[in-house]
Amino acid sequence: MGSDHLLLALQFCFPIRSRLDTKLPKVLKKCFIILLDNPLFCLLSGLFALLLLALSILLLLLAPGPAGILLFLDEALRLRLLKYDWLEANPGANQGRRRPQVPWEALLIEEREKTGSRSLKNLIFPWKD
Repeated sequence: MGSDHLLLALQFCFPIRSRLDTKLPKVLKKCFIILLDNPLFCLLSGLFALLLLALSILLLLLAPGPAGILLFLDEALRLRLLKYDWLEANPGANQGRRRPQVPWEALLIEEREKTGSRSLKNLIFPWKD
């Protein structure tokens, strides 16, 4: 296993530790399970984290910075865990298919209700509704 696989797996070490488990062997095991189950997701999130790191360096680590990168990885893991929760609740969805079709629209309804529709003005001045 190359170091690139190791880095792709370990990018979720802190989010898994904060959300799921604190024991290091279990955290590492879950990191590699996520990598093996979602290689494209891990690759794209790793590339985006590198892009955020480059942007952070250009902005002297003021924004988004290390905290922004960790927040991105934590949210990415949280959304990926929605898939696993759905698969756990619907065990019959995996039968007969190599990859079950996850109904992302239905899973993200609650997330969209929480955020609502926001304009740029509302993003900058949230108290002026």
